[in-house]
Amino acid sequence: MSFAVIVSSIIGVTVGTLCAQNSYTAKFILLVCDTFQTFPSFIYLIPVIMLFGVTDTSVLIAVIVYATVPATRYTVLGLRSVPPDLHDAGSMSGVNRLQRWIKIELPMSFPHMALGVNQTVVFALSMIIIGAMIGTDDLGQFILKALSDKIGIGNGLTLGLCVAFIGLAADQVIRTWANERKQILDIS
Repeated sequence: MSFAVIVSSIIGVTVGTLCAQNSYTAKFILLVCDTFQTFPSFIYLIPVIMLFGVTDTSVLIAVIVYATVPATRYTVLGLRSVPPDLHDAGSMSGVNRLQRWIKIELPMSFPHMALGVNQTVVFALSMIIIGAMIGTDDLGQFILKALSDKIGIGNGLTLGLCVAFIGLAADQVIRTWANERKQILDIS
């Protein structure tokens, strides 16, 4: 799951950065993200199972596709929320496009991007559990086996709470860090 979150975050930030440069591409990618978020999570497993069969690779690809959506969405929204005055100030200072992205846009939009990574972690956790339905060997499979066993309800509840606590811990760490960055940058 950690690998999937890292890959999803890299893809989401890259695609979001490229699409945020133009208002038309930003609107288009936000429409695509909205469309993908309306699909139930198990729908992402169908095409990869047809292509790769029932393997851990199939679940990994489905997790990456499913978890890339919030990273892309929050990157676009974060970069589009940078005030135009800062773009003008950077241009008047003589910075080029890459310098403006690194020195102005990225620091100002990083709290939004951090929340996108937060959602990426939560989406990946949920997709890992859904991936257990096709028979992979991971935490989701242990939860599914425990819930299907009559005397395994306690184990299933314990494992489910562990997954919830992983998501809550990641959420709390990332949200706290993003709020600290917002206070440092004096943005709301």
